[in-house]
Formats: sequence, structure tokens, C-alpha cells
Amino acid sequence: MTRLTLFPALLAWASLAAEAPGPLPAQAISLQEAIRTALQNNLQVAIAQEVRETARAGVADREGAFDWKLNLDAKTGREESGGLQQGLEGPAVQGKSVTHERSLSGELHKGFQWGGALRFKYEPYYRTSTGPDPGSPVGLPGSPGGGGPYGPYRGSLGASYTQNLLQGFGSQGEATVDLVVARNSAEAADHTFQEAVIKLAQNTETHYWDLVFAGRNLANKRTALELARKLLEANTIQVRVGTLAPIEVISAEAEVAKKEQDIITSEANLLNAQDTLFRDLHPEAPGPVTLEPTDDPVLDHPSPDEAAAIRMALRRRVELQKARIDREIAQVRSTAAADGVRPQLDARVGYRGGSDGHGSLGPVNSDLAGLKRPGYEVGLHFSVPLQNRTAKAITALEVAVGNLLAARNFIIR
Repeated sequence: MTRLTLFPALLAWASLAAEAPGPLPAQAISLQEAIRTALQNNLQVAIAQEVRETARAGVADREGAFDWKLNLDAKTGREESGGLQQGLEGPAVQGKSVTHERSLSGELHKGFQWGGALRFKYEPYYRTSTGPDPGSPVGLPGSPGGGGPYGPYRGSLGASYTQNLLQGFGSQGEATVDLVVARNSAEAADHTFQEAVIKLAQNTETHYWDLVFAGRNLANKRTALELARKLLEANTIQVRVGTLAPIEVISAEAEVAKKEQDIITSEANLLNAQDTLFRDLHPEAPGPVTLEPTDDPVLDHPSPDEAAAIRMALRRRVELQKARIDREIAQVRSTAAADGVRPQLDARVGYRGGSDGHGSLGPVNSDLAGLKRPGYEVGLHFSVPLQNRTAKAITALEVAVGNLLAARNFIIR
């Protein structure tokens, strides 16, 4: 009965052993291949790259505040009015007048980072009125109510430049501050991306050499075990012939057991190093693959210049670069907060030209281009809040100064 019971069990064990997968083939990999694979598959680097691209897009968005902008406005209308109207000759008549208007205005505008704004405006229009008496001024085509030539087409052409003299002057305007902050943020995002790449490359290189060390350490432990077994064999022979005390055999057996334990620990360390490096290369892979490093460590004895090394670290360390950018952003925000409490004083200079009434649009444009009816203006606009509304600006200034001090303290440390 026992043999009959064991026979099916042996068959099941043999089938399971046949179905069990064998050891996976080792994948040879160099250090450069490991770093390249890690950079391609690591999610943190991809996120830092997306953040960098988003920050760069933010710069383009802020620069759009200083692009040329074109505004077009077209309208048409009809208006009726009634009442007692006086003709050129004869008594007043009762009736209504009808006015038709059509206009098209185009405005070209551009703001500048130093707080100025430039505008060009072109506005041709058509206006005609008809009344009960064709001989009256309102009955003449294009008449605005009497006097001057009565062509239905007129137009105006204007240009003006406005410059902030106090609040928003230079690089202290709100739009300019947003642009400066966006540019600094984009530079900081670039340093963050570099930091993620450097950190991942550093970790991958460290784990690569850890795997190399674990493999060589296991080979050394196996060599030590072979030597311990040979020593045990030699001691056993010497005890057998009577040239060595029996205690030496026991000591050699203990050393062999210790070496076997060291091999178990080294094998576990090798498997852990394999898994750690594999997770660096393939964070989302279902299972580990045996990795076989192909590079050997290079042993040299560099003699670095301490002063040069410190200068290089201060120039290249991305943490210091990010701290510098944070300090610049804090300075910009502090300047903007101080600018917000100033009164507003704007200087404006402008030109506006008009045309006579004509029967078509061509002569109107000729009048505008020939400066037939020029007009000029120069003025100042002053504005200051009379109520105590500067508390928010002062608070923003204090917050900005606090950020500036924190960034400076980080640099000092």
C-alpha cells in the first residue's frame, strides 16, 4: 500500500518539476546602458521634464502680454426721429428724419516691458440723413445737422503713446513682474529636471557598483568556503594520523559552517542588489531579470584641487542655482509690492487726424494720409487712492521680504 501511495505522489512531483520554469538567462549590461535605460523608463524624470515644458509654455504665455494686438469693430445702424423741422425756405413742416450709419474701426495696440503702450486707430464711417424737406440740411446725404461739406464718407486716424512714470514704470509693472517670474520659474524647472537626471544617474551608478561588489563578494565567499573545506580535510587527515589535536577538526568544521552562512548572506545580498538595480531600470516591469554587469571598477588615485573643487561645486550645484533663482524671484516680488503703493502718474501724447466728407472712401483716406485736418494732444493723468487701501500691498511686501530672507539664509547655510 505504501508503494502504491508514493507512486502517484512521485509522478505529481515529477510533473511539477517539469513544468517549473528554469532560471532566467542573465542579461549583460554596461554602466552606460543601465543609466540610459533608467533615464528612459523613470517616471520622476518624465514628470520633471513635463514640468519644465509647462514652465517654458508659461513664459510664452506671459510674453504674449507684449504682443501686437489687433481689434476690429464693425457696426451698422438706422435711427428715426420725428418733430417740427425748419426748412431752408418756407414754413416749418412736421415729419421725421432717418439716419443711416455704418462704421469700421481697427485698433493696433502693443504694450512694452518698460510700462509704455502704443496705439494706432483707423476709423472710417458712413453717415447719411434724410428728412421731409430735401432742401434742408438734414435732407442732405451725410449731413450731421448743418455746415461743411456733406459727403457721406468720413474718417479719422489716430496714434497715441502712454508711459507710466511712477507706478509700473520700467520693470516694475505687473505684467513685467509676471514675465520675469515666469522666466525664473522656467529656469528653476530646468534645474529641477537636471537635478532629477543627476540623482537618478547617481543612484543607478551606485546600485550598479553595488551589484558588481555583491557578485565579487559572493565569489570571494565561495573561494573562502573551498579553502575552509580543504583545511578541514587536511586537519581530519592529520588528526587521523595523530599529528594534530582533535579540537582542530572541530574548529575547522565551525569555520566551514561560518563560511556557508556567509555564502547564504552574500547570495541574499546579490539578489537584493539585482532587484534594486532592476527596479531602477524597469520600475513598472512585472518581475526581475538577472543582470550581469560587464564593466569593472577603475581604481585610481586622483589628487583634486580643493579650491577648484569648491568653485566648481558653487558654480554647478543645481541646489544653489535654484536657491539663487528663488532669491531673484523674491527680489522681483518685493520690488513689485513696493511699486504698488505708489500713486499712478501717466504721460500721454497723441495725434488724431480727420477728413472732409466725400462721396467715396478713397478721398477720405487721401485726407488722412495727407494730414489734412491734424490734431494733437499732450496730457498727464494722476491717480492716488484717498482711502487706506495700501494694507494689502504692504502685506505683500512683507511676505516678499520674508521669502527673500529665507532664500538668503539658505544660501548662507
